[in-house]
Amino acid sequence: MRATVLLELVLFITTVFAGGYQGALERVWLYYIYEIDGLNAEADRIIGFACKGEFNKATGECPGGWEKTKSRGPRANFNELIGPLSKLNGNSLVPFGRDSGGNPLPLADGAAGLDPQETAKHIYPEMLKATTSKKYPDGKVLSPPAYKMVKGGTDNYIKFLSDMGKLVQKTSRKGDNYKNHKALFDGFQKANSKVLEARMGDHGSFQIQAMKDRLSGKGITVKTKTVGSGTSPATGEPWDVVDWKETINGGVTDTGKSREEVAKIVEAAAKDFYTKDTAAVAHKPVIDAARRTDQRMNHCGP
Repeated sequence: MRATVLLELVLFITTVFAGGYQGALERVWLYYIYEIDGLNAEADRIIGFACKGEFNKATGECPGGWEKTKSRGPRANFNELIGPLSKLNGNSLVPFGRDSGGNPLPLADGAAGLDPQETAKHIYPEMLKATTSKKYPDGKVLSPPAYKMVKGGTDNYIKFLSDMGKLVQKTSRKGDNYKNHKALFDGFQKANSKVLEARMGDHGSFQIQAMKDRLSGKGITVKTKTVGSGTSPATGEPWDVVDWKETINGGVTDTGKSREEVAKIVEAAAKDFYTKDTAAVAHKPVIDAARRTDQRMNHCGP
């Protein structure tokens, strides 16, 4: 039982750590939400709006009002929505979006045929170049604040993630939205899963080393397993994480201790890392919100 609880705890905490590729995936994720929000009445739409002027972080308000993403047509295409959030040229007529084969998608096609992984692989290096030129820290792809993406948004990213999951689920339950636009909701779910996968994969090496350091001398060998395909689609770096179940199983064999005793040792090591590491402590709520979004996707539609 304790091993099961540990596995669940750490699985979602670790997904918070991510590299730039995850940031590129999040842009695709946002576009799916934008397209889903387009199924709502125009007066009710909130995605694709940015705070005009300076956002007041002290009050959480936007004194200048909210302005819509600039577009040639009534709705922004992928380039127009993602460009301004990624230091890319949103007016470019060269499509950023890619299909499952890595081929460019016509701008007018919206999310039809859009592949989260192939699109993220394509825009990631371009975003790195752009953010480096703008002197962003280490050229990392940062997540834009909610007030640059959603009407009424603040600088509370946790609330933004939670609200987006609720928006998608609520929209799926209106009339025949899910039935008539299932591919759109499936695409969002795929994008969300890829984001979580990337967060886990990018953090794996840090997680593995942290557990090796903490379990050293206790007779327990850290076992690992691959995430997704086993390598980052963008960089080719290995994606491995701690296999908690096998680490505990192996510990029982190697130490001769009971399963409960070994589980307590492993759990203590994990909690030490995930409660004392500043980033982990700060970002745990982000993962809780991401997990709820992932769970909500299993309850979309009527």
